[in-house]
Order: sequence, then structure tokens, then C-alpha cells
Amino acid sequence: MKKVTAMNLPNKLTLSRILFALLFVSIFLCDSLISNNYIIACIIFVIATLTDFLDGCIARRKNKKLETVFGIVFDPIADRVLMASALVLFVYTNALHPAVAILLISRDILMSGIRILLGYQKQLLISATCLGKMKMVSEVILVLLLFANHFWCINDSILLTISITSIFSALISLAQCILKHRNDIFHEIYTRNVEVK
Repeated sequence: MKKVTAMNLPNKLTLSRILFALLFVSIFLCDSLISNNYIIACIIFVIATLTDFLDGCIARRKNKKLETVFGIVFDPIADRVLMASALVLFVYTNALHPAVAILLISRDILMSGIRILLGYQKQLLISATCLGKMKMVSEVILVLLLFANHFWCINDSILLTISITSIFSALISLAQCILKHRNDIFHEIYTRNVEVK
């Protein structure tokens, strides 16, 4: 059986998304140095989100033969770096209410904590659920609408609806994960004695 190397194409796309996030932040903040920096930043964001779609499709082709532990762990991390960067930047420019960013980023931090806990103690790898994917799609739409709102006046009710959808799908997917793995999670919290040296 052919061995799947960690640095296959899907994983390279995942790492590229982190680099795109850094470039995205740099371009977004360089409004005094780069003309049309918002347009360039938006294009970079779109390219980065496309790598998320592509690495998932490639990794799952041929009956998931290209999926690796690295990809399962770092794909959501790359997503969160990109999305958290975008949310914080739009809060910085007063285009997004801080509460929306706080809720979405806090959910991602809690989800990462659960992944680390279950991965370390139980060797469980949590893949993205349909609700998690819905949350990611709604966040991408929200960011694109915020970019569009910089050039055109987007109806506030549309932005509010997408924001609520993002928050709802984020919190429900978190609750779904906690309920599914509640026995493992709470067993570790209440019965595991951690020795501090």
C-alpha cells in the first residue's frame, strides 16, 4: 500500500492558507502605502478560502487516501488564523461589531481546546461537521459582504442576518461536539489527576 506523506498537495495548500493570512493582514493595513489595498486584500482572502475548498476536495478524493493527521489537525487551524485575522481587522476599522468577532473567535478557541484534549488524552481526531462547514461558509460570506460594504452601502439587515447565522452555526456546532464527546471531555475534567512537576 502506498504511504501518504505529510507534505502532500492538500497539506501544502493548508500551509499556504496561513501564509495568505499573513499577507492578507499586511495588505489590509497598508492603506497609506498601497492604493486599492482593500481590493487586493479581498482577492487574497478569496484565494485563501479557495485553498480551503481545494485541499478538502483533493484530500478526500480516492476514498480519502490523501487525508493525513497533519491535515486533519492543521486545516481548521489555518481556517481560524485566516478568519480571526479578517474579523479582528474589520473590528479595527469599525466595520464589524466587536461582539460578533468575540463570539466567533471564542468558539474557535474552545473548539481547538477540545480537539487538543481529545487528541492528547484519547487519540481522537475530530473532523469538521456539516454545521462547522456551514459556519465557515457563513463567515466567508460575512467577510466578503464587509469588503463590499466598504465600496457600496450594504443593507444593515443583510449584515445582521449573516452575522447571526455565523454565530448560531458556530455555537450549535460547538454544542454538538461537546454533546457527542461529553463522556470523554468530562471524564478528563473531573477524574484525571494531573501531576505538576
